[in-house]
Amino acid sequence: PPPLLQRMSRDAAPGLQVLYDACADYFVHAQGEPAHAGAALDDFDDVPEGLSIEAKIVLAAVGADGACAAMIEGLRDYPHTGAWYLGLMMVRPDLRSCGLGSRLVRDFEDIARSAGAGEIRLCVFDDRPRALVFWLRNGYRFYRAVAGTPFGTRLQVRTELHKMLVAPGYR
Repeated sequence: PPPLLQRMSRDAAPGLQVLYDACADYFVHAQGEPAHAGAALDDFDDVPEGLSIEAKIVLAAVGADGACAAMIEGLRDYPHTGAWYLGLMMVRPDLRSCGLGSRLVRDFEDIARSAGAGEIRLCVFDDRPRALVFWLRNGYRFYRAVAGTPFGTRLQVRTELHKMLVAPGYR
């Protein structure tokens, strides 16, 4: 089937913000409050210090009605060349648990692989066991534990996972 994900530009921020608002449960859990009104636009510019804004990638699945159904945000060549970091994936609540998330992950992996990535990394909040099961089911494995980090008003302990997209040593 054709890829669901398409590259989004800053012009798409209002549509992404509608998705952020629909996924308030994620933001309340992650940072203690819903996403603020400009959160989607801010995410286009949110990169770690020293990393170029060109490393940022925002992809979305847009339904036939033009509404954003899901999104993935990440970084190319982070934390090292050849690795992509998946920072955020959201699926509209009414579309969860129907296989869409796994399809989006496969599309993201295909995009990363075709751009030369050999690995994808991501973090899962330790108090979200269902999320951990989802990522393990999609082939991700333990990489390291991450100490508590402030997210808004919350302190989140996370587990970093990774998946090799090509055999080690092969390019």
